[in-house]
Amino acid sequence: MMNTAVILTRDLTKSYGRVAAVHELNLSVGPNRITAFLGQNGAGKSTTIKMLLGMVRPTRGEGMVLGKRINDAEENREMGRKVAYVAEDKPLYGYMTVEQTIRFASSFYADWRADLAGRLRDEYKLPPRQKVKTLSKGMRTKLALLLALARRPELLILDEPSEGLDPVGIEQLLQMLVAQAAEGAAIFFSSQRLLKLSALQVTFAFSTAAAS
Repeated sequence: MMNTAVILTRDLTKSYGRVAAVHELNLSVGPNRITAFLGQNGAGKSTTIKMLLGMVRPTRGEGMVLGKRINDAEENREMGRKVAYVAEDKPLYGYMTVEQTIRFASSFYADWRADLAGRLRDEYKLPPRQKVKTLSKGMRTKLALLLALARRPELLILDEPSEGLDPVGIEQLLQMLVAQAAEGAAIFFSSQRLLKLSALQVTFAFSTAAAS
């Protein structure tokens, strides 16, 4: 499967018994662009993302992310160093404060952008001394986005990133995605809705994998 695409799948399928969560998905996502992966709730978007990240094994079919095979454990680990992922449920350590969470995450990445992390913390109005478990859903989303963006990822994968955000937060999110794409990052995000994408240069992919 040779291609310049940052994400490439061929007949990617995941079945649970007789139920096909994802059925023969053929997807090609180009570099240096924003791609919205659209579909209704239950259409297999999250399952697709988990297969791409090596978290779920496909029933059949193939996939590559940044030139690495998703079914190969070693290649998957190599890919993981260049990919930032924000899950729909935004798992974070609730006992840490916002500032402790940022410092903890920064220790794992030599190219961590402290300047960007600080700017996003201020723009998102994240309270440094507040514990994560006391943050609203929207604030947790913003913190998870900060941690992903400050890593300088080649590919940013977001699962329902606008969940819990108010209109202002969604506008900030879209502006940050555009800025990251301008710096060379490829962005792939799932969504149940179009958001305010009409003014952006966005490639659309659609998931209709779930059984009707």
